[in-house]
Amino acid sequence: MRGILFPGSKKVVVKDFPVPRPGVGEVLVQMRAAGLCGSDLEYIFNIPEEMRGKPYLGMVAPPHIIPGHEPCGVVAELGDGVRTLKVGDRVAVYHISGCGTCVYCRSGWQILCSNKHTTYGFDRHGAHAEYMVADERDCVILPESLSFAAGAYCSCGAGTAYQICKRLGISGLDDVAIFGVGPVGLAATMIATFQGGRVIAIDVNEQRLALAKQVGAMHTINPTKTDAVKAILALTHGEGASVTMDCSSHPDARLGVLRAAKTWGRAAYVGEGHQVTIDPSPQLLHKELTLYGTWVFSLSTMMELVEYLDRFRKQLPLEKLISDRYSIEDAPRALAEFSTGKTAGKAVFIWE
Repeated sequence: MRGILFPGSKKVVVKDFPVPRPGVGEVLVQMRAAGLCGSDLEYIFNIPEEMRGKPYLGMVAPPHIIPGHEPCGVVAELGDGVRTLKVGDRVAVYHISGCGTCVYCRSGWQILCSNKHTTYGFDRHGAHAEYMVADERDCVILPESLSFAAGAYCSCGAGTAYQICKRLGISGLDDVAIFGVGPVGLAATMIATFQGGRVIAIDVNEQRLALAKQVGAMHTINPTKTDAVKAILALTHGEGASVTMDCSSHPDARLGVLRAAKTWGRAAYVGEGHQVTIDPSPQLLHKELTLYGTWVFSLSTMMELVEYLDRFRKQLPLEKLISDRYSIEDAPRALAEFSTGKTAGKAVFIWE
């Protein structure tokens, strides 16, 4: 099968691999779509080649591991002990696999596993190849109404957006300022708008701001052209937004989330990486602000999301946010465009 590796230092290798075979409790998934995520850039694509396989940014990702943690495809083969899935089932794969027995795993939060979790595409082979082995328990049946590309999006980016929008309890009473409208922020824009929020999208990329406007943002702000916090205050009669979230992890955006929130507001940090210094008294305490931290989502949340998108398919056309499609042979171009911000929305590998 054809697949890719990231040696580090922004390199891509496209090569042949043997087709894997599923073990006990596992299935072989023939890929139909696999997303590119900012975590791929941050943790394995951009890092120096000499650091691959060593602890870096709190993670060890061996360079021989096939990347890709947003898998979606068709079950092609069953391992022994598989109980419910069958060959031909359309599945998206939750990208974290835990021990299965701790309290977090049993509640669907494998990413918080008390023992040891593994991540497809980081420390076990992932989705950027024609086939991938996955644990049956990590697979989520994909409704026929959702494309494989949309299913891949749900496996990380859109799932993260849905989790935080649900947790923030967004309604028609809320002004929602979203800092960073990359793939996660764009999905949050669409979902928050459907929940009734008046979305203000903030990003330095004009293509992404235009796409945010297309899927529901009432206002867009480019912080390189205007002061984002002052603009948000002006749009909210000087009070600030009742809901703010940072999907970028940029220090300025993280501060903006606190500064642009109104008294008694709800704020959330979603984007991974980087550091920021905050002043708790004026930015949190004196505003009675609730600040949420969120680390992707649970398996049960992903199951809920695909049902949600199926039920409200006309109001939540996730496919509109998938702006760039590539073949696996085009991986060097795909990563070059993705890493330089030339992809406006979600970028995915597609297998016809």
